[in-house]
Amino acid sequence: MRNENKIISIALEGINRSGKGTQIELLKNKLEEIGIPCVSIRGEGYRRGLGVSQADPESDFWRKISEQLKNVKNGAEWSLWDEASYRLARELIVWRDRILTKEITKPSAPFDFGVLLIDRSLISKATLKSLQLEPPPKKIFSNEELYPPGLKHRKRITADMILPDLIIELSAPKEILLTRLDASDPDYDFKRNNIDNKYEQYAKAKEHLSEAIKNRIVNIDSSGEPDEVYKKILEEIKIRFPELEALK
Repeated sequence: MRNENKIISIALEGINRSGKGTQIELLKNKLEEIGIPCVSIRGEGYRRGLGVSQADPESDFWRKISEQLKNVKNGAEWSLWDEASYRLARELIVWRDRILTKEITKPSAPFDFGVLLIDRSLISKATLKSLQLEPPPKKIFSNEELYPPGLKHRKRITADMILPDLIIELSAPKEILLTRLDASDPDYDFKRNNIDNKYEQYAKAKEHLSEAIKNRIVNIDSSGEPDEVYKKILEEIKIRFPELEALK
């Protein structure tokens, strides 16, 4: 069972090039300097499965499906995205409730709590479902719509099972995001397409989430330099989690 007081889960949200990865890395480095157990994982979309980092263990499944998803055209094969969402949700639960919790309960652990940093969460999930279902403006997605129960798995996933304690939504004008793209990035076309074609959908997606989820979302302008954005994020984190006051 999840222990709310032991693992603090913080999700970073935003469309491509909004600065999620940079801010997660800054937070992770600072937490590790202090000695607070911390893991950063992917919460929505896909991971590569290459085994090059702690949060991306080697996986034949992820190597295969990540390539398939990048080549999906015009929203085809929605079941692949649902499968990826389900797998990432299950992995989040394992990292939070088993692996990270085990670390903080060791006799030698310097702190009795840990932090789970999540790259993409329920806003990204709502964006995907908005593209898939084309909902009317005031539609609120149900658990069954976000995580279809028809997938061939034993355990059901619901939004509350993976809802982070805080969702930090990073936003910047489309023009700024496009200037941050690296043409040498293997995923350049994929990311540019997301910014060009999904910017408006992403900005509106959270309106299709329940009030319980929206109440945990904080929007931060990420147009500035990374250090400036980091300071804004720290302010929001410290307001909600006094135990992280040592973060600088």
